Amino acid sequence: MTAWIKIALRNLIKNRRRSLFTMLAIMLGFAAVNLFGGFTTYMYQANREGSIYSAFQGHLTIVRKGFFENDRTDPLRLLLTTQEMSEIRDACQKISDVVLVTPQLRLNGLITDGKVSTIYIAQGYVPSSQDAFMKRTQLKLMEPFEGKKLQDEAENGIGISRGLSRVLNLKIGSEVVLMATTAEGQMNAMDAEIYQLFDSPAAGLNDRLIRVPFRFAQQLYDTSGAHVMSVLLDKTGQTESVRNQLQKIFEEKQMRIEVKTWNELSEWYTKVKNMFDIIFLFLFIIVFIIVTMSVVNTMSMAVLERTREIGTLRAEACYFCLPLKVS
Repeated sequence: MTAWIKIALRNLIKNRRRSLFTMLAIMLGFAAVNLFGGFTTYMYQANREGSIYSAFQGHLTIVRKGFFENDRTDPLRLLLTTQEMSEIRDACQKISDVVLVTPQLRLNGLITDGKVSTIYIAQGYVPSSQDAFMKRTQLKLMEPFEGKKLQDEAENGIGISRGLSRVLNLKIGSEVVLMATTAEGQMNAMDAEIYQLFDSPAAGLNDRLIRVPFRFAQQLYDTSGAHVMSVLLDKTGQTESVRNQLQKIFEEKQMRIEVKTWNELSEWYTKVKNMFDIIFLFLFIIVFIIVTMSVVNTMSMAVLERTREIGTLRAEACYFCLPLKVS
């Protein structure tokens, strides 16, 4: 064994240039794979954080069964009642990993400044819950806004996307009227004041999105319920565990409630992750082939140049292994 190690070291020293290029190929290949792996990990983290925090979605979304189906003929059937909201809060408080439970309402209708009208999509959330979301995120993914934060007490203060403000030529301090169909199917309208302008997390919603205080949304929709209960956890890795615990509690109480995780609702994250998984696999295969071919080429050249030495070593090994003949 010692002789084989000496020949290997002698070969490395004699062919310094070839050995150097082989080691460089291995190191560069390893560095390229790790660099791209770090980039994909960052992309996964950024998209994960964006899905959870930027739109106040949370790690878990609790809704009535059938909420995500296409049947919207009975809006009241999709609402969580006050009692259900209370039971959901009680169930979440029993789990130590839960940081925040907050309700949301989703509306759509018409917004007008008295001269021009256009359609909008509104997200009604509890303004005070925004601080909890901003403190938990590791990346600065919350959309920067111009103006002041929405407040629980100032129910008529709303935020609109910059694209919508350009469509209606609105600015901070402008007064508008929001119209929407209530849960009972009647038309309702409320006055509001622009508190802030923000950039929409999705380009397609930049000329449609509005954010309003939860109480304002309840009054406009004429309901005491909510469409969604968003649950924020201490750590993302606890999502599945908490989801199973909550689902078990709701099943025991025979509640028609379903719990969705953030990745189930984030189609963007799933598509981006699948795309980068394919790219990373493709890059890894290319680098692996290059490194393997470099090593094989170096080993082949070494074997060809050391044919006599290898043959001599094998002959010596066979000689000493021959049985002694006794005359």
